[in-house]
Amino acid sequence: LDVAWYGLALNQSVVLSLINFGGPAKITVNGSAPFTPPVDLQDLFFQTAVGNIIVALCGTVPGYYFTVGLVEVLGRKPIQYMGFGVITICLAILAATWDTIHTQQVPFLVVYTIAQFFFQFGPNTTTFVIPGEVFPTRFKATCHGMSAAAGKMGAILGVQAVGPYFSDNAKPVLWVFAAIMASGGLATVLLPETKGKTLEELSGDDRE
Repeated sequence: LDVAWYGLALNQSVVLSLINFGGPAKITVNGSAPFTPPVDLQDLFFQTAVGNIIVALCGTVPGYYFTVGLVEVLGRKPIQYMGFGVITICLAILAATWDTIHTQQVPFLVVYTIAQFFFQFGPNTTTFVIPGEVFPTRFKATCHGMSAAAGKMGAILGVQAVGPYFSDNAKPVLWVFAAIMASGGLATVLLPETKGKTLEELSGDDRE
């Protein structure tokens, strides 16, 4: 999960530029090397802030609240399956159509914000909730920490090994992210469903 999540977050400036909220594009004059024209920093910061707010309000924030409202109705695993599945499809669409979609503001924003929505209404929330429930009480803090550390290793991998190539090689990077999301969906099979169970039931403490 964190390979794609942090890999995309690192390149949020690229995304903001694609939806025209990343400041002025680089230009060339009389064959010179591309350069950024002078810009009012206040306007640049305002554009960046507005662009981030648009992405957050269209996808991230509603996705989180959908999870809060439905996690006990649908269960953790169905939400995680759905999230990984939709994100995989969205990233595959972006990768397959990148040559055209990155020049089309509305279609790109729609697909990207759907992916952001299902990051939150999906694995970005459930992978935090489930480790807090499935481990026995006596080992919970340690095992939850180990689980989080494994996720952050993925974040480092996404940021350092994959993410830096996004601006110049977006298609292969997006295909890699899509494959990683698909593998996350497959790995969800191994998890127990914790919906409707107490911590004592899950940990086995009630049998001692």
